[in-house]
Amino acid sequence: MAKRWWLAATGVVLLVLVAAGVVLARGWVLLPVHTPGTTSVPLSVVSRTGPVAGGNVEVLAAMSTDDLLALTFAIAASNEDSCRVAKCWSSVTLARPSLLIALSAPAPCYKSVLSADVGPGALLTIHEAIGALECPRGALALAVPSYWLLAVPLQDLPSKVLTVTVDATSPALAGEPLNEAIGSTTADLRSPVANQSNHVTTVQELRSAITKARLDAASRFGGPSVRLTGLALRRWPRAAIGCDSGGNDAADLAWGSLVVFAVYEYHELAGQTMLCSTTP
Repeated sequence: MAKRWWLAATGVVLLVLVAAGVVLARGWVLLPVHTPGTTSVPLSVVSRTGPVAGGNVEVLAAMSTDDLLALTFAIAASNEDSCRVAKCWSSVTLARPSLLIALSAPAPCYKSVLSADVGPGALLTIHEAIGALECPRGALALAVPSYWLLAVPLQDLPSKVLTVTVDATSPALAGEPLNEAIGSTTADLRSPVANQSNHVTTVQELRSAITKARLDAASRFGGPSVRLTGLALRRWPRAAIGCDSGGNDAADLAWGSLVVFAVYEYHELAGQTMLCSTTP
């Protein structure tokens, strides 16, 4: 009798394990992802609606909603008109000072869960775990990617120039394993940190920097098809706008922007835009 009971119990356990494996593999239940050797940090989804996500720029970061919206408006002019009507993120209130992140909606129409961790080298990684399809058939073709608004408390982040990266993992999406980097940006969290109630840039300044950088990148790239792949708010030394290794004293820094077209990285400060580096 005892042997039969043990065999029955073993069978039930195996059945439960198999069922759990199927549920996870199908993406019906998602578990947060974390990188070994890093520290998990709180990540809040403040809003699942917002400006339309712009092209190849998957993630943006700023200390205020005004600056974050300015980044999205600079990328896509249509966002400024639509958000004037929709009042994008106008009612957002945060309980504590936080870094605000605009993230292109994770796989529209698919179940998803987000998590974040901070690793060596002032690296904040946002993990997207993508699961099963949730929308009715045909709805996926109509889904328009928008920027979600996320927040990470400043007290959990290093007071440095932070690199923000996003990766996606899914055993269920299209039936193929997915584990890839999606995008990255930077956030200047050095003291003194930008005030969340004020802004450090304007849409006009950002658009001017993008236009100048695009013209230069197109001339180097050999055609007009070069695409904007990164945009960030940064503080640069007034003397050389960050194109050399010196001048990082806080009193000598002023707010500008970092504009990336393909492999070309441009620094902008006070209306001056300069090619500073070329990535491999």
